[in-house]
Amino acid sequence: MVEDTMSYYLYIFHYFMKISRLYATQLVKCNLRGIYYPNRYIPHHIKFFRRKEAFMAINTCKSNLNNSTALKNCEPYCAMFNPTIYNEYLEGDLNKFSAYSKSI
Repeated sequence: MVEDTMSYYLYIFHYFMKISRLYATQLVKCNLRGIYYPNRYIPHHIKFFRRKEAFMAINTCKSNLNNSTALKNCEPYCAMFNPTIYNEYLEGDLNKFSAYSKSI
């Protein structure tokens, strides 16, 4: 069960931040005619930032899934991302997603 839920959280807490910054930077710094504006920057309210505690819990669990200490190493991940109960991490920054989509 842990291994099945990990791909979603890896995407949200690791890869999505990189992808969203690349797209936003491209859209902010270049217009439709291909003119580049080096002094334009992404507004802070639509930037996504890595949550260090979530990222560390995911990486620790992922790297030790096949070890004999998997239960101990995946305990922080399971406590943070328990799939059987609702918590704020499942929301996934809906307000920021909305601001990001409106600005694009």
